[in-house]
Amino acid sequence: MDSDASLIDILTAPDRFFRSLGERIENIKVPGLIIFITALLAAMTGYLAAGAVPMTGISGADAEAFKTLIAPFAAVFAFIAVFIGWGLQSLVLHVIAKVLGGTGSFKSTLAVIGYGNLPQILVSILALALLLVYHMDIENLGAALGITVLGLIFTLWSVVIWFFGFKHAHELTTAKAGMIVAIVFIVSMALSILL
Repeated sequence: MDSDASLIDILTAPDRFFRSLGERIENIKVPGLIIFITALLAAMTGYLAAGAVPMTGISGADAEAFKTLIAPFAAVFAFIAVFIGWGLQSLVLHVIAKVLGGTGSFKSTLAVIGYGNLPQILVSILALALLLVYHMDIENLGAALGITVLGLIFTLWSVVIWFFGFKHAHELTTAKAGMIVAIVFIVSMALSILL
């Protein structure tokens, strides 16, 4: 990554960032690292949250033993789910971009989705901090609302990054790139409401 395309530009000037990448969009090392860090943070959150889930019908030492058993599984599942999500989201959006006349490769789509996950690292760190401040009390309405609002704001930030990424990586018009991210946003919001 050179001075024309810094990680700060992804967050503050994604149009300039993707325009300056050009052919280097095919390199998925940095986006892969972003996804890896996101997966690590998801695993930590999954581990801590699994230990905070109230056990109904189980009490005392049995509840603690069950939490100790379930937490590593939650961490592994969360870690793997981030990579599966990256691949599936990239595949679906790549197909949509191609239908809309996009010219980019699948690797460039993986890169765009990976770069767009940079705000998710920030929200994951903030969510972990909120969970730790509230002593992992996941039933605390204020903490849950705070995490939800932060998630929405940072998802919108990711959507803006993806907009410019698809526009440049697939050489799409503003309207077509906007259609892709509108689909992403609508599906993301629907999933967050349903889940």
